[in-house]
Amino acid sequence: MRDAARQRAVRKLLSSMVADGKCLLYSGSGSGKGGYGRITIKIKGVPYSFSAHRLAYEHKYGEIPDGHVVRHLCHNPRCVNFECLASGTPAQNSRDMVTSGRSLNQKGEKNHNAKLSDDERANIIRMRDDGSGLRQIALKYNVHVSTISYICRKWAYAQNYTDT
Repeated sequence: MRDAARQRAVRKLLSSMVADGKCLLYSGSGSGKGGYGRITIKIKGVPYSFSAHRLAYEHKYGEIPDGHVVRHLCHNPRCVNFECLASGTPAQNSRDMVTSGRSLNQKGEKNHNAKLSDDERANIIRMRDDGSGLRQIALKYNVHVSTISYICRKWAYAQNYTDT
């Protein structure tokens, strides 16, 4: 049954690709964690689910080697272009993520949870140096006092660290 579901999923994949620059994006309705395309096929009421990029890789190159993942060389999780996909180790995949700037360990305004820009942080430090209170600065930037305190403490630590 799984083979029949895989064959139907490949047909669905091949009919659901849209060009976007050098990428071919899976345009089907399914999407998984992280924006990766998912294809679900039901056979006799039993759902079979496939990652679109893994399915594309296997259709073109064959089975994914044990211990390997399918890497997106284009860094677009919905891409299913064979030329943008490569087999690699999880460590290689993690390095790709960090070097392309998609890592969650981003600092400052590059972090997707950032409330303040780098320029705003610099202005906060200037305001504090000029004597403004933490509460006053927090109200101006609509953040918690602890956020302002953290920015100022981190800056002071960096200054002391680089002066020695």
